[in-house]
Parts: sequence; structure tokens; C-alpha cells
Amino acid sequence: MIMRIFLFSLALLVVASVVEQGDRAAMLAVSRAFQPHPRRWSTISSFAYCKWRGVTCNHNNHLVISLNISGLSLGGTISPEIGHLSEVQEVYLQNNNLTGEVPSSLAALPSLRILDVSNNNLSGVVPEFERSVKVIYRPGNPLLKDRPSSGKAMTEIGRAFIILAIGFIAGFYTRLNRRFRI
Repeated sequence: MIMRIFLFSLALLVVASVVEQGDRAAMLAVSRAFQPHPRRWSTISSFAYCKWRGVTCNHNNHLVISLNISGLSLGGTISPEIGHLSEVQEVYLQNNNLTGEVPSSLAALPSLRILDVSNNNLSGVVPEFERSVKVIYRPGNPLLKDRPSSGKAMTEIGRAFIILAIGFIAGFYTRLNRRFRI
């Protein structure tokens, strides 16, 4: 029995270590993508990433739950590795000079609730997020386009079709009326 408890505890430690290593690698990649990288952030080692400016970690498992590096005049891009921060709930990157696209990996984050990338120089198309995620990308980012939702596009197509059909029927009825004096 004691051996089972020991093995179970050891397995939990190994799993926790692997998950924490994922956040370490992701944070190192995120840091390297910014130019210049935020003060007190490293591009060599991510050993103390929970102490980096703007990074908030869960005290129990040391996973990133919030990233707030707004207004630091950062350039560079948003690393797709940011999508490996499995527990992150809030990402604030606004008021910087970031370029490139918003990585689609962000849209797959299960815990994400807020993403603010407003007032940057991002381009491309905003990935499709769950409805529960508040995505802020305006003002700023004049080259960043909203992804048209298929429901909205179909509604507009449906309206156009109905208007055309009504016009066709009305025109057809008018011609019949003139021809046969109905």
C-alpha cells in the first residue's frame, strides 16, 4: 500500500513537472519573439518566469494564468507558442508595436477569457474564438480583419436572395398584368 502511494505521488510530480516545463518553453519562446523583450524577462532561461514582470502564475502548479505586458513599447510578434500556456485566462498585449498575425493557437486555449491586442500593428485575420472569450483588437491594428462568421454571411446572402426574388416576382407580375390586363 505504501509503495502504491509512493508511486502515485511520484507520477503526480512527473506530470506536474512536464506541464510546468511546457509553460517554461512557451514563455521562453514568447520572450524571444518580442523586440526588445520586456525588462526582467530572459531569452536564455525561463527558470523564474513566474517572477517576470506582468506574468502571474498559479501558486500551486506554477502555470501561467495571466500575462499583462501592455504599454511596454514592445515590437516583434506574438509567438504561436503562447498557445501552449494551457491555464492562461487573460492576455493583455495592448498598446505596443507588435506586428504579424494573432496566432490561431490562442483560440484553442481552454481557459482563455480575455485577449486584448488593441493599439498594435497586427495584420491578417482575427482567429475564431469561443463566444465566452472577450477579444479586443480595436482601436488600432488597421490591417487586422475580423473573421466573417458563417452565420452572419449566410444571413446577408439570404437577405440579398429574398430582395432579388421579390424584385423578380414583382417585375414578372407587372409584365403579366400589362400583357393580359389582369
